Amino acid sequence: MKKILLFLVLILPMPGFASDGSVREIKSCFDSFKKYVMEKKGNEFISCVNKRSISYCSELVEDSLYLPADKFSSLSMIDRYLIMRINISIPMGILLKMYGKEFLIYSVTNGWFTDEFIPSLTIDNVAINGDTAHADIYQNGRNTGAKYKFMKEDGQWKFVFISHFAIINSSLKSYQLKSGKSENDYLKGILQPLVDYRLDDYIFEPVLKK
Repeated sequence: MKKILLFLVLILPMPGFASDGSVREIKSCFDSFKKYVMEKKGNEFISCVNKRSISYCSELVEDSLYLPADKFSSLSMIDRYLIMRINISIPMGILLKMYGKEFLIYSVTNGWFTDEFIPSLTIDNVAINGDTAHADIYQNGRNTGAKYKFMKEDGQWKFVFISHFAIINSSLKSYQLKSGKSENDYLKGILQPLVDYRLDDYIFEPVLKK
């Protein structure tokens, strides 16, 4: 499964007319995302996320079970991190019944995406092109140079949560380079405190075989 995350935030949106009502809806959707993540309200979180983000997470769950090690190494750091965390955190009995919706409810409820920097994020300069919108991301009032993506589905604006994955991926890569470790060793290091046993290279292997 090929993941091209950074494209989602680096692509430049076509200029579009953004009505005040649409901009308010998009900003309200983003505020809901922050609120539900910080308050660990997984069931409510699902209501503000677009369908593609949910199906993407279904693919991650499947990869956590079956993806061969050689293909695992070609994934983005955030995908590898999430697959590894799935495998060390979610009991097999639950995992085998899990799809994207259930994964997001579980992960948000258990604080996987809760981070102290989330409340400092805001969006502005919303550009809408049909049913797609992009917005500049600000942190503590400063433009980060990155963008979040939103999609209109069934008449409502939804947050493209995988555009947030791209932000996390950039952060992981930056810290990994500073650490001097390989990507996989760095990921093992940040996951190690979550378990009381030593994480070894077996973590890169599929749990099951098709």
